[in-house]
Amino acid sequence: MTDIIPTPKMSEILLEEFMIPMNLSAYRLAQEIRVPVSRVQDILHDRRKITADTSLRLAKFFGAVYIVSSIGEAHLKDNTIASNEVTAARIAKLVPELEKLDMKLVLEVHGDHGTGAVLNEICGMVGSDRVLINYDTANAIFYGDVDVPSDMRGCLDRIGYVHLKDKAGGRKEWNFPALGKGYVPFPEIFAMMDEADNLSPYSIEIEFTQAGPKDLAEVNQAVMDSAEYLRSQGFEL
Repeated sequence: MTDIIPTPKMSEILLEEFMIPMNLSAYRLAQEIRVPVSRVQDILHDRRKITADTSLRLAKFFGAVYIVSSIGEAHLKDNTIASNEVTAARIAKLVPELEKLDMKLVLEVHGDHGTGAVLNEICGMVGSDRVLINYDTANAIFYGDVDVPSDMRGCLDRIGYVHLKDKAGGRKEWNFPALGKGYVPFPEIFAMMDEADNLSPYSIEIEFTQAGPKDLAEVNQAVMDSAEYLRSQGFEL
């Protein structure tokens, strides 16, 4: 018997990982983030999606500093792709709220925005240090087909967050194992970030193959292997 983890809904994450541990009612949360209580209730009952405005309010209340998001086709049902100019103009509308909340929006290397070079251009159009790049080290290979260190070097001053994700198999093959099990040159990346005095936060992302992990034990092992790899690179965890 396998121990499969179903993908939780946003309502379940909000309720079970935040509200219940903090003993928050829908009414209290609505008061804290200054929205109608019906909005929170609708989210908890899957009657309403979480908008950008609500996401920012929730993130600030729960102590987040960064909003991590991909952009463009990942969020459009008809797969319509907006131009870089249109994308930048839409993102720029969020800057006043980001400034008011003292938060940063980091745009993930993903899909048609699959290189640091593309996102560097968009961030330049936005023109705010509140909007930076979330560099995904494996997506740059899978989507952008670039040499990761070279691509990163061209946008180092706008990298504000890094998804540490390894890549195995073919460049267009969905295969993202534990850190240290693929061919992403992490030592070179870490050295480059250090030399640039870029202290952006790192997070680990493991997506396995298209078949997914066979059970929870495989997930736990991948996390432990990734942690051990980071320790071998001099990180203290």
